[in-house]
Amino acid sequence: MAPRPKFTAKKKATLTPEPKWTKLSKAKSEEARMSAWFECDAYVHVEVSDRDKVHSLYRWVQLETDWGLEGAVKTTPASYLSAYAKNGWKARQLGFMPKAVLQNLEETLKPLLEKGVTKPVAYDATADYFTAMDDDHPWHPSKVREWVKKWQGDLKAMKGWGESSNANQRMQFQIAQTYIYNLNQFLANGIWLDTHWGENRENKIIPVCRTPAFDRDGCIKRNVGTFYPDIGGVWTKEYER
Repeated sequence: MAPRPKFTAKKKATLTPEPKWTKLSKAKSEEARMSAWFECDAYVHVEVSDRDKVHSLYRWVQLETDWGLEGAVKTTPASYLSAYAKNGWKARQLGFMPKAVLQNLEETLKPLLEKGVTKPVAYDATADYFTAMDDDHPWHPSKVREWVKKWQGDLKAMKGWGESSNANQRMQFQIAQTYIYNLNQFLANGIWLDTHWGENRENKIIPVCRTPAFDRDGCIKRNVGTFYPDIGGVWTKEYER
């Protein structure tokens, strides 16, 4: 097997002083490595783009772990990896990852990838939130599972868009990933997380006010676009005239 190419961060002018990578990478003890890890944290947080950090996390999982989750990390929405991404960048730049950090990722990131946010979810048809639905309910699980299949096909057709230089393509790729995740979460626990719904996300979620807040005059505080049971409808700008 050919040796892996050494990871080298791109040089650029920065506002945050760049760490002395050569010195930090020579840390041997766990205490010294943890110190080096924290010393470069501010630089990575401020100066390294989210895209570069997420890409580095992809590569770290693929090349430096024995998790066998190379495919899963590529299909996980970037928005769900952002909390872990800088660890991948630092590990590739420094050439090591402290044991405590690795243990934390094994306890948090690995289960997320193993769960597979784009995999079809087996739902409990006897759950209260599903048995209460009529067959023609717009969010009936049989319909939602069809939406998942449709969006997984769309995502497959977007191959390469996640790393595209076209901002619109990257956005469409992330929307597809996130929508698949949110659909699967609904099938798993009956909670709708997305701001839209439908086969093509053509419908927008309308928030409902269950417990109203009141102003000093005793009037209910209203937000445009929210459904209020006391008026039996959505509050619009016309009501505020």
